[in-house]
Amino acid sequence: MMCPGTHSPLSFACAAVCFAAALIVLVSPVPAETPVEQTWNQEHEELIGQINRLKKSKKKWRNRLSSEALDQQALILRSDTDPLDVVLRRTAALVRYFKGREMLSLPVLGEFEGQLSRLSAAAQSTRQPDARKRLFIQGCALRRSITFANPLLNFDNIVCMLEQPGDLRIIEQARAVCEGHSKGGGPVIIGDFKSKAVCVEALAGVRVTSGPWKGKELTGKFSGLELSYNGRELLFAATTSAEVWHVFRFNLVTKELDQLTDGPDDDFDPHQLPSGRIVFTSTRRGGVGRCVLTPHSP
Repeated sequence: MMCPGTHSPLSFACAAVCFAAALIVLVSPVPAETPVEQTWNQEHEELIGQINRLKKSKKKWRNRLSSEALDQQALILRSDTDPLDVVLRRTAALVRYFKGREMLSLPVLGEFEGQLSRLSAAAQSTRQPDARKRLFIQGCALRRSITFANPLLNFDNIVCMLEQPGDLRIIEQARAVCEGHSKGGGPVIIGDFKSKAVCVEALAGVRVTSGPWKGKELTGKFSGLELSYNGRELLFAATTSAEVWHVFRFNLVTKELDQLTDGPDDDFDPHQLPSGRIVFTSTRRGGVGRCVLTPHSP
């Protein structure tokens, strides 16, 4: 017997070490997937479904999608045999995009092109499903690295709104994908999103500083999110005690939380104009049901 990685006979000590290492590999639990890996696995399954649907779709439908798509790379193409083909094709398009606009330095671009070339060569050398699935994950990781190299992403924090679906309280039928909202959620700040993301609830422990709800925390339902032009304020809608939606403004610097609207009607989807004024949608105009009837529809 030979010791792995050497040309020397396998001694009893080396054999014991190798056996112990093998035993650890066999009995150790599989490392848990990170959230981003879970997303890539979900993407893999979704792409399989899209590829299968394309095989059954009519030519008329495919032509319509092609004519309406802003970028053909966003589509599933007839040449895509599996998710690996899709991610490599789209990653190559991303590299060409940055290269054509000279958005990345030549050393950085060259490194990405080299990694993509090696992945493409590995993909051409195997049709084994498990191997191609592993290459798909590597392709997703490379795509992520290239995307985050975009010089326009010269910031560390992202703000988003966590909306809880459920119940039967729908404020905007046109964008509802489920039956309304349930309590919980709110503005969330994702820090250091390019490496190890950390999520912070922006309104944790914050009480309303002005308006009818002054002195109380927002513990109802949340919807919509608008970031001001200076990046310091958030606009959103939330419910208070009467299950009515009102517009609120939160200053990320001073932590002041102002209630901007009040009354028996729902106000939501606020937007800041360049002039500084704020517009929003409201049921006070008589109804907002666009696709289906609601209790508030005229």
